Amino acid sequence: MLSVINTGIGCLLYFSAVAKLPVQTVAVVGYLEPLSAVVFSAVLLGEAITPVRLMGAALIIGGAIFCELAGKRANAKAGIAQTVRA
Repeated sequence: MLSVINTGIGCLLYFSAVAKLPVQTVAVVGYLEPLSAVVFSAVLLGEAITPVRLMGAALIIGGAIFCELAGKRANAKAGIAQTVRA
């Protein structure tokens, strides 16, 4: 019962806020959520941070950076293409 209520309230708050935030902010938050779960489990629950968890955190951060840079590159190319057409 607690997990159903907790998940319901969490999803309600998340999805009601998503409509009011920029897409880029929502994407970053989506990438950081699993990373924060690892950090909070280590800090609050005292779980050990293993090399596999560190690699997972690095992949999450690396993926977010890659997507951000790839998006900027695609936007820059689209801007150049529009300039050439004009």
